[in-house]
Amino acid sequence: MDATVTRRGPGRPMSLALIVERGAGIQPVDLGDLVAGRHAYTAALPGCSAGCRLLALSVRHFPGETAPIEAELTVDAVRDGDAPVDARLGDPDAWRPAPDAQQGQRLDVAPAGTGLGISVTSTAPGDPVIEYADTPAELPTVLAGPAPAQDATAEAYDFAALGSTPDRWRVTERFAALPGSGDHAMLFDLETELRQAVRGGFSLTGVEYQVWTTGAVDPGLPARLAAGGVQPTSVHTLADRRVELGRLAPALALRLYLAAGAIAVLLAIGTLLLTASVGVRARIRELAALRTAGVARAVLRRSLRGEYASLFGLAILIGVPAGLVGAALLLPAIPLVSIDPEALRPAYRPTGWWLPGALAVLACCLAGTVLAAPRIVRRAEPKGVR
Repeated sequence: MDATVTRRGPGRPMSLALIVERGAGIQPVDLGDLVAGRHAYTAALPGCSAGCRLLALSVRHFPGETAPIEAELTVDAVRDGDAPVDARLGDPDAWRPAPDAQQGQRLDVAPAGTGLGISVTSTAPGDPVIEYADTPAELPTVLAGPAPAQDATAEAYDFAALGSTPDRWRVTERFAALPGSGDHAMLFDLETELRQAVRGGFSLTGVEYQVWTTGAVDPGLPARLAAGGVQPTSVHTLADRRVELGRLAPALALRLYLAAGAIAVLLAIGTLLLTASVGVRARIRELAALRTAGVARAVLRRSLRGEYASLFGLAILIGVPAGLVGAALLLPAIPLVSIDPEALRPAYRPTGWWLPGALAVLACCLAGTVLAAPRIVRRAEPKGVR
C-alpha cells in the first residue's frame, strides 16, 4: 500500500494495518509504523493464494498504549505484489467509518484526487477503523409483522440478524407472512448479510440452509445440490407434511368435530321431515273439511306452502348463521398442532364442498317439503270427511 502521511500525533509511533477475511476468520495485517511523507507499506499475506477479502483499514496505537492519537494521511494505491488492486479509493461511497466506532473517535473519510484522504482524532482506547464498503450502508429487507425496534412501523432500524453486531436495515416491502417463518420475520439477501456479519465475527460453522422449490421440482435436484457442494440432509414435501399433521391428535379432533356437525345436520333434517310427516292424515282431514266448506284448492295450496316455508325456512335462516357464528367463536379456541417456526397464524376458511353441500341439502329438504303441499291438498277430497 502506498500512503502519504501529512500529520502524526504526539507520542510513540502509530502503525497502519489492513483487516482482511482469510478463510473462515478475520485477521489484522500490520503494515508497519506510520512514516512522515510518502511511503510504501507492505506485509506478507500467507494463505491468500486463492484471494482474501479486504474488510477495513486501521490506524493502530503503539502496542500496549491507549493514549490519544492524531493522524492525517492519503492512501494513494493498493497493490497485490506488483499488480494494482481496485480498492475504489476515489469513490466517496466505498469507504466509511466503522459503525461501531467508540465514543471519542472522530474519523473523516473522503476522496483526495484518485486516493483516499483519512483524518483521525481519537481519545478512545480502541483503534480507529475505516471500513471498506462492499455491502450497502443500509441492508434491504422484506418484513413480515412489526419492525424489531421501539417503533414497530420503522422503515429503517438497527438489528443483529446474524452475529452479535447490529446492522442497519431498510424495509423495502412488507407482507403479512413469509414462507417457513410466519407473521414475524425478515427476508433478506443471504450473501450480502453474510458478508456484513463476518465483520462482526460471525462464523458459518453449523449453519443450515433451506432450499424452497415448487411442486414441479426436478427429482434430481438433491443430487445436483450435492454436486454443487450443498449436501442435503433431509427432503420435505407439502404432501408428506400434510400426512404427518393429519395423524396427530388435533387433526383427529377436527375430524370428530366435523363428524359431530354432520350428524347434527342429519338429525335436524330428520326432525324436519318427521315433523312434516307426523299427523299428515289428520291434516288431510282438516283440508278436506275446508274443501267441503268451499275453500278453493289453490288457496289451500298457498296457505300450506306458506306454513311449511315459514316453519322450516325460518329454522334454516336462524340455524345456519347461528352455526357459522358458533364455529367462528369455537374453532380458534381449538388447540392446533404446533409446527414450530413453520407455523402461521391459523386461518379457517370453508373449502371444498362442505358448506355449500350442507346448504344444498337443507335447501333440497325445504323444497321437497314445500313441493309436497300440492300432493297433500290433492288427497284432501270432501268424501274423506266422515
